[in-house]
Amino acid sequence: MAMASCNPNESKLLNDDTSQERSANVHKVEDQEMEGLPCRQHQSLSILSGPEKILSILIITTMTFLGPASTSIYGGLMALRCLQSFGSSSLSVVGIAYLSDILTRAERSKYRLYTSSGYTLSHLVGPVTGGLLAQFLGWRYVFWFLAIFAAVTILFILVFLRESCRAVVHNGEVPPQRWNRALIDFLHPLEYRQDTPWPRTPGRTPGRTPGVLDTIRLLSHRSTCLLSIFSAVLFCGNMAIFVSIPVLFEDQYGFQLWQVGLTYVPYAVGGFAARWIVAPLTTKNKRRYRRRIGVEAMDRSPQELPLERACLQVILPFVYMACIWMAVYGWLMKRNVHPAGPLVMLCFAGNAITGVNIGITGLLLATHGKRPAVVLAAANLVRFLCAAGAVAGILPLVKTVGIGWTATIMAGVYLLFSGLLWVVYCYGHLWRTIEQKE
Repeated sequence: MAMASCNPNESKLLNDDTSQERSANVHKVEDQEMEGLPCRQHQSLSILSGPEKILSILIITTMTFLGPASTSIYGGLMALRCLQSFGSSSLSVVGIAYLSDILTRAERSKYRLYTSSGYTLSHLVGPVTGGLLAQFLGWRYVFWFLAIFAAVTILFILVFLRESCRAVVHNGEVPPQRWNRALIDFLHPLEYRQDTPWPRTPGRTPGRTPGVLDTIRLLSHRSTCLLSIFSAVLFCGNMAIFVSIPVLFEDQYGFQLWQVGLTYVPYAVGGFAARWIVAPLTTKNKRRYRRRIGVEAMDRSPQELPLERACLQVILPFVYMACIWMAVYGWLMKRNVHPAGPLVMLCFAGNAITGVNIGITGLLLATHGKRPAVVLAAANLVRFLCAAGAVAGILPLVKTVGIGWTATIMAGVYLLFSGLLWVVYCYGHLWRTIEQKE
């Protein structure tokens, strides 16, 4: 929500009109770099804390929302925005770890469909809200709105979010310490097999706590590395679209801030629809493979099940559709046609790109079911650091060759890197079998 709300009005955050484009680029580059940094750190801490970790990140993020609302110094504004990115990226990793604690492997994909919808809804509501507030009240009110929104979220967590960390409550059999309990624990306490809290001793902690280097080490797995690279390429195109939309629609169609915010709606609608298309298709394809090998239970993942093929058979068609919609969108913008044409293509592109992202993330989580936070942190590390380069280069590239050829180049990059998915499709199951035996 924080990133999406600021997308339509990046230029309003800057005071020097002569360096707006360069400063906006630097701003977005540092934003993406900072989102990649916490992925190496919070993946290990998320194993040790549940609601406390989420609360600490949200409180820090709320404070950074209050700063931009009252500062006029560009350097301070950029530093606070970097801290916001640091916190928002951490929440996604900790959230996946929390879901893994309270859900079985069979239930994760179903509930992740609902929880990940928040990311898509933020791109639907955020730009519209940010554009309206910046247009009629001023850009500072965007940060006041975000601070209030974060404060309400903190209140809900304090009241309803129970402790789930297995190092504290085991499998829900041990009560947490009083300072780890939500308000609902005092109003409606649960029944536990053990009456006293579990002492936090190394010998009682289930399994080894992953370290920071485990994120980098996980990228040495061949399938994980290839999927993370393609996911990063996909995210680069995604961020390139987000960054270029305000400039293109303001220059070509003379849109105001609130109208620019509305241009993000088709992309978000397409992405939201993809979540209800890709997940059911992937689940159905997995069941087909399970019937083929004689295992029907969805909570079991036998070694014989080729998860890579089951998922990529759904993902690959969306990749090639994304290439088509991306190129068509660019040339429609180049021809300066009616805004309805590019907006429809944005809807289709959002559907395809989001569908691929959902499928790849689901495949990574399925093949690393025992350490979902670590694998998500590894993928985000590659994704955000690569996106920083894409954000820095997209506007100069558009000025040099035009939006038509820029979109064609992006589609060509998607097409070229789709070969990585075909390698995983052919050899991923074999590699996973060998790695697990070793």
